[in-house]
Amino acid sequence: MQVVAVDLSNRSSIKDALKDVYGCFVVTTTDFSSANPEEGEYKLGENIADVCMILKIQHVVFSTMPGIRDVTGGKARHWDSKARIYNFMKERDLPLTGVMISYAYSQLFDKFTFEKVKEHAFKLCKFLFQNKIKYMCYNSVLCKSDV
Repeated sequence: MQVVAVDLSNRSSIKDALKDVYGCFVVTTTDFSSANPEEGEYKLGENIADVCMILKIQHVVFSTMPGIRDVTGGKARHWDSKARIYNFMKERDLPLTGVMISYAYSQLFDKFTFEKVKEHAFKLCKFLFQNKIKYMCYNSVLCKSDV
């Protein structure tokens, strides 16, 4: 397996990265500083889907989310765009697996704190509001080791 960075706005870049591969794992990001973040991300998804179809990629794993607009009528552009991309890929019969990871592992250490419960067991605590509530702790054990 090889991990490669690709410019999803450039179809040639995608094509070069996917030449002679069996499959790919795709993560798109939302550029909230752009004029239309949802459409911008959707275009990236169209690009990757179209290139995968042209190259006949045998398996695409896409990091998707449910469309909040469809589920609740609300708006979460970064989730809605991913749902639209997934549906676009599905409608084109790409060999597709969707995975839903609502929170990236790398964000854990930026946004959360951990409280030691006992040896090798920790509670996950999230900093919520600076003034009113300091922490919210989840009762589930984040990590446990028998070592």
